[in-house]
Amino acid sequence: MDVRKIVPRFNPKEDEIGLYLTIFERQLKFLNIPESKWIPYLTSLLPTEIPQLITREDEGNSQDYRKVKEMLLKRYRLTADVSDSYFRNQDKRKHNLEGFFYFEIASYFEGWITELNIKDFEQLKSLIISDQIKKKSIS
Repeated sequence: MDVRKIVPRFNPKEDEIGLYLTIFERQLKFLNIPESKWIPYLTSLLPTEIPQLITREDEGNSQDYRKVKEMLLKRYRLTADVSDSYFRNQDKRKHNLEGFFYFEIASYFEGWITELNIKDFEQLKSLIISDQIKKKSIS
């Protein structure tokens, strides 16, 4: 199966790596491709400089999807501010499927609170209230 027919190539200027990897993983699971065989599929979908980074890793790490994923997330991780901006500025009209729009917003929200190390309801409440105060003082 040519995975490139069902998973688009990763574009670091337009795509968010966490969301991209989630889509990639779901498609390969759907195709019943074992995780141990994911690296060649993934590298075929990435711009050439990224597989070169993977190749520079220890051989064991470069063949372990979870290690490669961790490396990619660290390298292309969105800051809390960028995740927040993506979360707030998604345009529903760009999405054909209602579920995908929800999934994308949820992914950016999770990235935002994860980067800020939000662990419980009180921290989340403080974040939302301070964010609202910040917005009101700007306008």
